[in-house]
Amino acid sequence: MLFCGRRHELNVLNEEFQRDRSSLSILYGRRRVGKTRLLKEFCKEKKHFRFEGLEIGHEQAQIDHFLRQLAQQTGKDWLRNIRCNTWHEALDYLHKELSSKKKQVLVFDEFPWMIQKQKEHVALFKYTWDNVWSEKESLMVIFCGSVNSFMVNELMHSSAFYGRINHEICLAPLSLNETLDFFGGHRSSQDVLEFYMIFGGIPKYLEEINPKESVVQNINRLCFLKDAYFVGEFERLFKDEFDTVNVYEKIVHSLAKHSSMNYSEILEALHAEKGGGYRSYLKNLELAGFIKSFMPFGKEGETTLIRYRTVDEYLLFYFHFIKPNRGHILDNQGKDLFLNLIGKQRWAVWAGFAFERFCFKQAKLIQKILNIDQLVKNYGSYFNRKTTVQNGFQIDLLFERFDRVVTLCEIKYVNKPVGPEVIFEVEQKAKLLTLGKTQILERVLITLTPPTKKLCDQHYFSHIITMEDFFKVRY
Repeated sequence: MLFCGRRHELNVLNEEFQRDRSSLSILYGRRRVGKTRLLKEFCKEKKHFRFEGLEIGHEQAQIDHFLRQLAQQTGKDWLRNIRCNTWHEALDYLHKELSSKKKQVLVFDEFPWMIQKQKEHVALFKYTWDNVWSEKESLMVIFCGSVNSFMVNELMHSSAFYGRINHEICLAPLSLNETLDFFGGHRSSQDVLEFYMIFGGIPKYLEEINPKESVVQNINRLCFLKDAYFVGEFERLFKDEFDTVNVYEKIVHSLAKHSSMNYSEILEALHAEKGGGYRSYLKNLELAGFIKSFMPFGKEGETTLIRYRTVDEYLLFYFHFIKPNRGHILDNQGKDLFLNLIGKQRWAVWAGFAFERFCFKQAKLIQKILNIDQLVKNYGSYFNRKTTVQNGFQIDLLFERFDRVVTLCEIKYVNKPVGPEVIFEVEQKAKLLTLGKTQILERVLITLTPPTKKLCDQHYFSHIITMEDFFKVRY
């Protein structure tokens, strides 16, 4: 399996490994994002023990599996045959194998599975860290797991490990440039962008793509055939990530239908009352990278106005195309169902919508492209509700800067050059945008390809960002 990217994370881990001290690190992230692969890459050519929990298995099964892994990694087959009734006993066998001089790594992968999310086991590992592992200057311990309430609340943010964790690494999906590297130059920039808008930078998803097939052929094979990988991925993903699947599914489904929603709107869509713990559900979804909360532009400090939007690319595609057509898909055994069912026009509309979400999610990258990353004070979307005197409207991306400039981004995903007609549309938004007395407005166009000469000749936009610009800047 190809390994690419992750330079920052590897640097952080390697720098910690070089230090003359014991250390404790936490690596977490959503399912399929490549945590295990990163750890394997980091442990190469280092003395290490790596233990992985079983997805399904009671306590004794987890302990037995741990001992089998210890036997395999030490070459001591007799460890397979011993019986330990508690984790305390099993860890004693591990301690006998740890080096007292040579630096080594101790990895507990899928840690929540390993201890079956039992708080008393967290207490035991905390005790072990305090009294055994931390005393060894040559030991680097890493706990790894998916983002779920147990991993966050009982390990990362718990009193048990308070002040003991040296590093917390939240592993994000691959960046756009890392995704381009993943394909090794065998796909065009537009292909990579379209794959990214559907599957994001999730390594496992990218591995499913056939480089010899077009984007449409890959979508049809992976999403619109009976038993296709992404038809059942939603159920697998949420079952692995969360315990209360039904509630989480309802939330992301509601959010996928709208550009964004506030807390009250979410509760209304779910027919739920306040006080049902829904803020914790939203927090967990955001930690997993499925949704993002943001403050509307110009409303800083008004926490009641926080809005949420789905930012996970696969979830957006799933709720727009796979879930509504599931019956047709389950009957499809080879036909080119995707474009026949969806149609080019509907696909074009969705691509525009997905590109807007992409740009919002890549706001930091856009700042670097515009060379304003050191000037930006705040960024977000602007909302103006419909009233009796004017229609409501939304600007997807605005940057408020310390130099009193507000940068308005007009986002267009079309396969033809944008012409002067876009000016009227932007001016209508600009007239309705409320600025501070000393602020001035800068207009930026973000589009797929360079615009027409007629539009360029009018010098209306301060900057024009095209698809290729997203691949020129490393972020």
